[in-house]
Amino acid sequence: MKFFASRRFLAGMWLCAAATVTAQTTAVLRGQVLDPSGAAIPSASIVLNGPNGIRQTSASNVAGTFSFLGLAAGEYTMRVTAPGFTVSETKLNVDGGRVTAVDIHMILAVERQEVTIPANTQSQVQVDPSQNAAQIVVQGKDLDFLADNGDDLEAELLALAGPSAGPNGGQIYLDGFTHGDLAGKENISEVRVNVNPFSAEYDRPGFGRVDVVTRSGADRYHGSAGVNVADSALAARNPYSLIKPAAQMRMFDFNVTGPLWKPGAFTLDAVRQTNDSTALVNAKVLDSSFNPQPVNEIVDTPYIRRNIAPKLDFRFTPNITFTARYSWFHPTQQNNGVGGFTLPSRGTDSVQTHQSGTFTLSVVHGARYINETRFQYHHLSSDQKGDAGTPAIIVAGAFAGGGAPFPNNWVREGSYEFQNISSYNVRSHFFKFGVRVRGYIVGDYTSVNYNGTFTFTSLTAYQITLKSQALGLAMPQIQALGGGPYQYSVTAGQPLAKLNQIDAAPFVQDDWKLKPNLTLSLGLRYEAQTNAGGLSDWAPRAALAWGFGKGSRTPKTVLRLGYGIFYDRIAYNLPLQALHQNGIAQQYFVIPAPLLFPAAPPAAALESNNQPQAIQLLSNTLNAPRNLQAAATLERQLPRNVSLSVSYINTRGVRQLREHDINAPLPSTGVFPYGTADPMYLYESSGLYKQWQLTFNVNARVNARLSLFGFYTYGHAYSDSDGPTSFPANNYDLAAEWGRAGFDIRHRAQIGGTIMGPWRIQFAPNISANSAPPVNITTGTDLNGDTLLTDRPAFATVPAGSAPGVVSTPWGVFNADPIHNPGAGSVIIPRNFGTGYGRWDVSGRISRAWVFGERDRAARGANRYTLTLAIQGRNWFNRTNPGPPVAILTSPFLGEPLNLQGSYGSTANRRLETSIRFAF
Repeated sequence: MKFFASRRFLAGMWLCAAATVTAQTTAVLRGQVLDPSGAAIPSASIVLNGPNGIRQTSASNVAGTFSFLGLAAGEYTMRVTAPGFTVSETKLNVDGGRVTAVDIHMILAVERQEVTIPANTQSQVQVDPSQNAAQIVVQGKDLDFLADNGDDLEAELLALAGPSAGPNGGQIYLDGFTHGDLAGKENISEVRVNVNPFSAEYDRPGFGRVDVVTRSGADRYHGSAGVNVADSALAARNPYSLIKPAAQMRMFDFNVTGPLWKPGAFTLDAVRQTNDSTALVNAKVLDSSFNPQPVNEIVDTPYIRRNIAPKLDFRFTPNITFTARYSWFHPTQQNNGVGGFTLPSRGTDSVQTHQSGTFTLSVVHGARYINETRFQYHHLSSDQKGDAGTPAIIVAGAFAGGGAPFPNNWVREGSYEFQNISSYNVRSHFFKFGVRVRGYIVGDYTSVNYNGTFTFTSLTAYQITLKSQALGLAMPQIQALGGGPYQYSVTAGQPLAKLNQIDAAPFVQDDWKLKPNLTLSLGLRYEAQTNAGGLSDWAPRAALAWGFGKGSRTPKTVLRLGYGIFYDRIAYNLPLQALHQNGIAQQYFVIPAPLLFPAAPPAAALESNNQPQAIQLLSNTLNAPRNLQAAATLERQLPRNVSLSVSYINTRGVRQLREHDINAPLPSTGVFPYGTADPMYLYESSGLYKQWQLTFNVNARVNARLSLFGFYTYGHAYSDSDGPTSFPANNYDLAAEWGRAGFDIRHRAQIGGTIMGPWRIQFAPNISANSAPPVNITTGTDLNGDTLLTDRPAFATVPAGSAPGVVSTPWGVFNADPIHNPGAGSVIIPRNFGTGYGRWDVSGRISRAWVFGERDRAARGANRYTLTLAIQGRNWFNRTNPGPPVAILTSPFLGEPLNLQGSYGSTANRRLETSIRFAF
C-alpha cells in the first residue's frame, strides 16, 4: 500500500480537479404568466433578484412561459409586470439541482392582489416531494441556536434528526458527501433534516438524514472573526465528582468571503479550539491492605482541534458552475479512554489529520436538463500511543487498570466518492438519475492486547486472589476459595492488515405530477459492495403526495404516503477485524482460569502448548442489513405561517448484524462442536428489529422576530441484536435475545429557533428531552463456558439473600446463577430488561448585535459592521441528568450511575460560553 505525504496529496487532489470535478448545485426556475381566465400573457417583464446580488431579467414568450438557468440555490424575489395588470411580486426558495416551476396568475389593474410565496417554504405545505412539512430547515439567524464549538455542534446536528429509524442513528452529509469535516458554524449556509425521505437518490432513510450545505463565495467582501470562552468559574460542578476542576475552553475562528476575479468567488474558514477537558474516574480498587477503596478522580484529557477550509466558486457562464473545496482537520487529545471504571494508566494519546478535496461541476443544458458531477478524496492519518508495559487487569464492574491497551496503533485511510447526477424535466415528470461510487484503501496497524489482559469477574474474586497470594497460597487453592482470574487473553503476530473496499449504487427517480394537487414519486436504487456476499440489493421506493382541495390553489392539507427499502452498507472494520484475527496473521489466545498471575505467560509459550485461540470469521451469507420502511404523514397549513405534520413510521429491519460463538460448548455437555476449545466468533446478518414511531412536527416561521420549530416522538423498538459486535447470552438460543432495542427510547422532544426580544436582544432556545433508554443486566460471570461475560440472570422466585446469588436490584430481584441454582429461579430475563434515566436539557443562546458604519444600506459600496456579544448556556437550570446505571450484578456500583448524560463531560453540569464576534 502506498500512502501519500501532504504535498503529494494536494498535488493529486488538484489533478483530480482537472479530470473529474465536483461542485455547487445549480437550479432552473421556469413558469408561465397567465391572466385570470388562464390565458397566456406574452411579453410580460420579469425581474429576478437573488442571493449575493444576483439580478436577472427575462420576458415571457408567446406561450407566456419563461425560464432562468444556472441559478444558485437560495431565496429569490420575482417581480412580474404586464400592461393592464397589477404588479406581481413573488418570493420563493429555489433548491439546488432541481427545476422549480411556478405559475404567475396576474390580476387585472382594476383589482388588487399581491402574490407571495414565503421564502421559507418549510412552513408551507406543498405536494412537492422535496418540500415535506416534516422536514427541518435551519438557515440565516436560526442557526444561532446551534453551538459554536465543533464538538457540541455535531452532537446538536444529529439531535436535530430526532429518533431516526433503526439502530444506526442519524448521519450528517456535508455538501452531499458522506465524509466531511465542518470547520464551524460560520461555515454553514443551511441545514436540512428529513428531506424527501423516500427518494431513491439517497441510501439512508430520510428520517434521520442531516444535510449540511456550506457557504458559497459572495460578490462583495464579507467576513467575521470571533472568540468563544468557557471558564469553569462560571460552570456548575459535576455532582458525581468530588471537586470542580479548573478548566477552560477557548475557540478562535475567522472567515472571509468575496470575489476572486470576475467569474469567481472564494470563502475561507479557519478555527482553532482548545479544551482543558477532563474525564471522571469513578471506580473501586483495593488499598495496600486489600480493602476496597473508592476512586473518584479527575484526569486531564486536553483536546485541541484545528480546521482550515478554503472554497472556490466559479461561474464560467450562466449555465456552468464549478466549486472546489479543501478541508484540513487536525484533532489531538491526551488520555483517551480514561473515565468511568478505566484508570489513568490505561490512557492513550491520539493525533489525527484529515484532509479532503471536493469538486463539483454543474452544467445546465437548456431549460430542462441539469447534470452535476461530484468527486471527493479524503485522507486520514491517525496515530495512537500508550504505555502498555504491563498486562491489563480488568475487574468487571469495579475498575480497569494495568497498562494501556496498546503501545502503538495507526491507521492510514484513503477514500474517494464519485457522484454523477442528472435531472430532466418534461411536462409533468421530473426525472433524476445517477450513480454513486465509493472506495476505501486502508492500512491498519493494531497492537491491541499484545501485553495481555487478566479478567476477574468481581472485586471480591480479585480481593481473594491478592490476599491469598500474600499468604503464599498456590493458584489452585486460591481458585477453590473463589478467587483467581476468570480469564487471561493475549494477542501476538503481525499487527498490520491492509484492505480495499468499494461500493456502488445507481438510481433512477421520477416525480410525476399527475394533477396540480397530486404527485406520485417512483424510484429504484441498486446497491452492491465488496467484502460482503449477495448482489441483489434492490431498493424500490414509492411515495404519494395528495393535496386536499380543488382548483389550482395551494392546498392547506397534504397527505403523504411512502414505502421504501434501504440498506446499511457493511463498514470495512468488520472484514478488517477478520483479516487481523484469523489465527494466521494474529493469534488471539484465550486461557480460562489461568494458573499464573500477575506473571503473564509469553505468547510463544501459549502457541507451543496449543492453548485455545479465538478466531474472527465472516459468515459466507453476510449481507448488508435491509430496512423496510413505510410512512404516512398528514400535513396542515395553519394561520400565521405555521405548519403542523403528524407522521406514523413503521420500520422492519432484517439481515441485521450480530456476532456469536459458533464453537461455544454445547449446553449441559461441555463438548465443543468443532473439536477444539478455540472460540470462533462469527459476524453474521441474521438479526431482526421492529420499530414504529408517531411524530408531531411544528414549524412556526411567524415573522422576522419569531421563528420556532420542534418535534415530539413516541415510539417502540424491539430487536434481537444491539449491533455487529454484540454477543448473545446463550449462543444456542438466539431467539431469547428478542427484547427492547438499545435505541428504544419511548419519548423524545426538541424545540429550537430564535425569538427577538426587547432592546434587540435575541433568544435562541435549544430545548430537548427524552425518556429513559433500556439497560442490559448481566451477571458478570460466565455461566455457560463460552468465554464471554454476557450471561443474564433469571427472575428470582425467592427473596433476596435467601439463597446464594439472589440479588436485589433497582429493577427487581434476580438469581445470578440459574444454571447451578435453578430452584431460586430459572426463567432468564429479557435482553435490555432494565431502564436507565431520562434527560431534560434547556440550553440556548442570548445575544445582542450592534450595527454601525455607513447608513445607506441600499448603496452597493456601503460599509456596514456588526459587533455581537453572546452568552451560550448548556443546561441553564443545572439539572442533573444521570448517565447509564451499572447493571453488572457483581459490581459494587450495582444500580448506580457513574457520570452525567450528554456530551458536556465531567468538567461541568452547567456550562456557560461567552463570545464576541465582529463582522464586516
